[in-house]
Amino acid sequence: MLRAALATGADRAIRIEANDNELDGRLVAAALKAIVDVEKPDLILLGKQAVDGDSNQVGQRLAELIDYPMATFAATIKEETGALLVGREVDGGVLTLRVTLPAVVTVDLRIISPTSVYSKLTQAGPASNTATACASHPCPQSWPPRRSRSKSKRWPTSQAAPRLPPSTSNSSVPRNAPAAPKSKTWPSWSKSSPPFRR
Repeated sequence: MLRAALATGADRAIRIEANDNELDGRLVAAALKAIVDVEKPDLILLGKQAVDGDSNQVGQRLAELIDYPMATFAATIKEETGALLVGREVDGGVLTLRVTLPAVVTVDLRIISPTSVYSKLTQAGPASNTATACASHPCPQSWPPRRSRSKSKRWPTSQAAPRLPPSTSNSSVPRNAPAAPKSKTWPSWSKSSPPFRR
């Protein structure tokens, strides 16, 4: 995993030797704190939970130990000057938080989408967040931006919608064939008797 990170542009990688059976969320957070104290990063990006035990502890414990603001379950991240705008997945949709840097962010699986992460050097796509709450400082009054809802294309009433040519039709019945007579059928559960009578 470290080689893959280096191959995709990371400057350095740090490996900590340990046995899996000796580790828990507290020990991993303590080891990461020692690295953060030396390296002083602006952003600490972690997964939301461990693969083996689904403990969901390391990010929260680390943020408490180093006293950084944090956002959990991030589905989108947008960089601002001195802060991050984080779209956080909650039960009702997406909640947007603004956290000042340095910060700890734990990410959800949706973060790998091509439109999920924007730095100040990349152009942001359309806003998809439904609510905003600012953790560190007030949001501007114009947030979230209002989007005009685009209506689906409708055909004018005076113009008929285009029809497919006969060759692309899946039906084996000719277009001019007379309709089959409708027969009266009872539901399958009451084949022997008509519907209820009074």
